Amino acid sequence: MICDGWTGYSSNVYPEIVFGACLVHIRRKFVEIAKALRGKTHSVAREAIALLGKVFHAEKQLEYKTAEEKVVDRNKIVKPLLDDFYEFISQVNTSNGRLKNAIKYSFNQRSRLEGIFRIGGMPLSNNEVEQCIRPTTLGCKNSLFSKSYEGAQANAVYYTLV
Repeated sequence: MICDGWTGYSSNVYPEIVFGACLVHIRRKFVEIAKALRGKTHSVAREAIALLGKVFHAEKQLEYKTAEEKVVDRNKIVKPLLDDFYEFISQVNTSNGRLKNAIKYSFNQRSRLEGIFRIGGMPLSNNEVEQCIRPTTLGCKNSLFSKSYEGAQANAVYYTLV
């Protein structure tokens, strides 16, 4: 199961599930920092984004026929690039809250993320699924302020079925 770092998704709670991490969620934290640095061309966040971009690019270039072949290629091509990213952020010494949190989140997700080097069918991100469920999620959020209890209940039933 690919998910973000929410503690509810825990191997302690669900030992039968193999959890993976979404590399886009890891990258997003650095993107938010880079956006806040308006115009600054060189930063730790931008370098981290560039390193992760190489990982995504290498993943797209893989050619394989089976999940086993994908695991072999990922270990040979993608793993060194991901290791470069982790090596880079491990050398960053910062007390900056957002950058420190992004680095900490990245390391907290590392063991889950490295599942891609054991399971060929595990994707780098869960963006495709998140895009598919977005309309339902937005519909649920829009129903928070229903005019009546019965209306909210009807919306909940409808969105649960959908």
